[in-house]
Amino acid sequence: TASSTLRSHSTGIFTWEVNGNEKMRINSNGNLVHQGGNGVEVFYSHGYVGGNTALSVDVPCDSDTGSGTVFHIEASMTHHPSYDCMLETWLSCRGTSCTNYEQFRRDTSNSGAWSVSRTSNTNLRVSKSAGSYVGAGPWWVRVTYRRV
Repeated sequence: TASSTLRSHSTGIFTWEVNGNEKMRINSNGNLVHQGGNGVEVFYSHGYVGGNTALSVDVPCDSDTGSGTVFHIEASMTHHPSYDCMLETWLSCRGTSCTNYEQFRRDTSNSGAWSVSRTSNTNLRVSKSAGSYVGAGPWWVRVTYRRV
C-alpha cells in the first residue's frame, strides 16, 4: 500500500509525498509545483477590479538565462458579456528575449486589454490596461510553465 505524507518545511514550503517521493509542492510564494521541486509550476492570482482600472501581476520564476522557459498564460477580466477581455498565449523565453505564440485574444475599449512582458530572467509580468467602463468584476491570471 502507498503511504502519503504532507510535510511543512521551515522555508515555508509544503510538500506532498507518496512512498517518500515528492509528488507536489506549494512554494513559499504560493505557486503549486506538480511532480516535485523541478516539475511544472502553476501560478494563479485573482481579484476584483474596475474595467477602467489597470492592473499588473508579476509571476516569479527561476532564472532561465542558460536554459529558457515556455510559459502558457491565460487571463480574464469580466463584468458584462459584451465588455470582457480575455487572453490565451504561449511565450518561449530565454532571459528577457521572448517569442509570442498567441492563440486567442479579446480586447475591448470598455474593459481594457491584456499584455505580457518579460521584466527580467526571473519575472514575467501580465498586465491589463485601463478601459473606459467604471463597472467592476472579477479577474484572474494563470501561468503554467517549466524551464526548458
